[in-house]
Amino acid sequence: MDTAIVDWSNQIHRQLKETASRHETLRQRIAQLPMFARYQVAGCRVDGVHGDADSLEFLAQWPAGTAAWLFYFQRIVAGPAFTPPQALATV
Repeated sequence: MDTAIVDWSNQIHRQLKETASRHETLRQRIAQLPMFARYQVAGCRVDGVHGDADSLEFLAQWPAGTAAWLFYFQRIVAGPAFTPPQALATV
């Protein structure tokens, strides 16, 4: 992955953490949400991951080195293996 993209992603992550630190009540509500969810939006399937691959919650659900950990960690780090047209295909 391009270093510029990683730097940009890290900057966004820092800004989100800084914003979240100013909103404790909302942060607590978000922390209660499931780590991942799947939605249907305008006929498209959208998966969302809450948190990051280094978080304790991630490691508690998928211990490091397990097949699930490797799969999800790779998706979090590199993104999914399908193309945008495949992602937009209806289910």
